[in-house]
Amino acid sequence: MARLAGVSGQTVSRYVNGHPYVSDTLARRIEDAIRTLGYRPNDAAVALRVGRSATIGVVSLETALYGPTSALLAVEQAARRADFSVSIVTVPSVDGRLLIEAVERLERQGVAGILVTAASSTATPAALRDASFGVPVVLTERVSGCDFPSVGLDGGGAARTATAYLLELGHRKVWHVSGPPLWQAAHDRKAGWRAVLTSADASGRSIAGDWSAASGYAAGLRIADMGGVTAVFAANDQMAFGVMSALADRGIKVPDDISVVGIDDIPEAAYFRPSLTTVQQDFRRLGEQGLQYLLSRVGASPEPEPPLITTSLVIRQSAAPAVDRL
Repeated sequence: MARLAGVSGQTVSRYVNGHPYVSDTLARRIEDAIRTLGYRPNDAAVALRVGRSATIGVVSLETALYGPTSALLAVEQAARRADFSVSIVTVPSVDGRLLIEAVERLERQGVAGILVTAASSTATPAALRDASFGVPVVLTERVSGCDFPSVGLDGGGAARTATAYLLELGHRKVWHVSGPPLWQAAHDRKAGWRAVLTSADASGRSIAGDWSAASGYAAGLRIADMGGVTAVFAANDQMAFGVMSALADRGIKVPDDISVVGIDDIPEAAYFRPSLTTVQQDFRRLGEQGLQYLLSRVGASPEPEPPLITTSLVIRQSAAPAVDRL
C-alpha cells in the first residue's frame, strides 16, 4: 500500500490509526491506494497498537421481545455511527452468574466497554455488588439496590400513567397482568400499578405472566371466569393482546365490558381490533442513550448519569368509561 501511494509505511500507519499529522495530499493518495487494494484494517491489531478497542460489548437476553430487540438494534446503529462495532453475548435468563460470565467473556475479547441489557431485580444487584471489571460497564435498566452506572426507561411511571387513566375513566378495580417476577421491569410496573391504586383507595389483583401473548391469554381466561372485572392493565402489549383475545373467545367485549391498557406501543398496537390504548416507551432512545453514556465513560470525560426516559400515553379504542351494571 505504501509503495502504491508513494509514501512511507510509517505515514500509512499514522493515517490508518487516525494520527492528525498527515497532510491532505498524502491522505488522498493513501485513500486511493486503500480503495484500489480493498484494504480493511484489522481491529484487533489496531487495538493492540493504540491501546483502545473499536468494539463495544453487549450482554443481551435470548429473546424476540419487541423492547429488548428494538433497543439492541438502536445500540448497533448508534455504535456504527460512532465507528464502533458490537460484540453480543446472549444469556438465556436474568441470572447473576450468567451475567458475570458474559461480561468476563466480553472482557477477554478486549472490548472497550460493555452494555448489560439483561437485568434482574434480585440477581443483578447481588452479582454486581462485589464485581470488579477492567472496562466500563453500563446497565440499560435502573435496578433497585444497584449503584452501577445506568440508563433506563421510566417503567414505574408508565404503569402509574396507565393505571391512573383507567381510574379517570371511572374504574375502581383494576386487575394487573404482570411480567416475570425476577425482571426489574416487571417489578417496577407492578409497583407503579399498586402505588396508584393505594393512593386512590382503589383495588385490584395481579396475575403473573411471562411477557408472552400466551400468558396474557391464560390470564384473560381467569379474569373472564371471575366476573365483576371492568379494567385490566397488562405490563406489556403482547400480554394485553392475549387478554383481549381470551375475552373475545368468552364473548366479553373490549372495551364495552372490560377495558384493557398495555405498555410499550409496539407497531401492531394500532392495528389490533379494537386498537390498543397503551403507554409508549422509546426503546430506540434507550439504546442510543445507553451507547452514548457508555462511550463517555470509555473516554476521558464521563457524562452525568442521565435521568429516566419519560413515557407517554397513547389513547386508542381498548379503554372506555366504566359502566354501572348494578
